[in-house]
Amino acid sequence: MEGIEPDAHGFLLGTQIQAAVDAHGWSGLGLTVPVVVVSEAKAAKRADGSDLSERATLNRRSKGEDVTGGDPSRYRGKLAPLAKRAGNPFPNVISIGRATSCDVVLSLATVSKLQGYFRRGEQGWAFLDQRSLNGTLLNGVVLEANQLHPLKDGDELSIAEEVVLTFVLPASLAGYLAQLIESEEAASSPGGS
Repeated sequence: MEGIEPDAHGFLLGTQIQAAVDAHGWSGLGLTVPVVVVSEAKAAKRADGSDLSERATLNRRSKGEDVTGGDPSRYRGKLAPLAKRAGNPFPNVISIGRATSCDVVLSLATVSKLQGYFRRGEQGWAFLDQRSLNGTLLNGVVLEANQLHPLKDGDELSIAEEVVLTFVLPASLAGYLAQLIESEEAASSPGGS
């Protein structure tokens, strides 16, 4: 997507894309890959009712700084193109997890270092849960680890009970993005939820 650069975690804001669309139209984006849109983000709860997101995980390379944890809602409304980050191998495999080496990074304590990956094949796109600790659900069904599960436009992946990603094909993104921006505006307006 020319002129729009994902952040360090592989995400774009919906409003970034909307501004580019307003300026150049959809054809100007050159979007040829699906995206995942963070449609929901909420803190998972422990049995005692406290937020799991309060726990931080340390990364050896971070020199002791907290690199995960915090409020998952910071991801709400962001999009991640299913494309390789510079320097990552295996062009048809898009990794997702909390490790900074993943193509899409969800820096949350409940997300595994490598939660899983998206794979483009002859039959289309699929997702594989890489034996993640807190699991992945596809449209509410727990995924069996280490098996490819086909994806279709609009499918929802629940990652570690905190983040719901919607898989959106390029042809559907314009309509989905318009709905997302409308719901963000309604939530931020006085009297919105």
